[in-house]
Amino acid sequence: MLFYKLNGMLDGYSFSQDDLHLRHQAAREFQGNQALFFKKLQEKYIFTICEIKSGRIILAAVSRESYNILARCGEFLKDVDVSVWV
Repeated sequence: MLFYKLNGMLDGYSFSQDDLHLRHQAAREFQGNQALFFKKLQEKYIFTICEIKSGRIILAAVSRESYNILARCGEFLKDVDVSVWV
């Protein structure tokens, strides 16, 4: 198993510490999409959004095989409709 921590800058998302309700709502939406993406990739990769705050995103990923994890991360973010700066 390979474990990854990915940091990025978001394009269009910004949750402050005070937006706790909005952050919880977004987390619930992402959770369903994460499960769908896991199934789509035949359970070989799992991504989870650890934190979205102040225009930044932190993701965790676990992979069963060596592959360009940034490419899979890009697919995941596209599937969950999160835009990032490249």
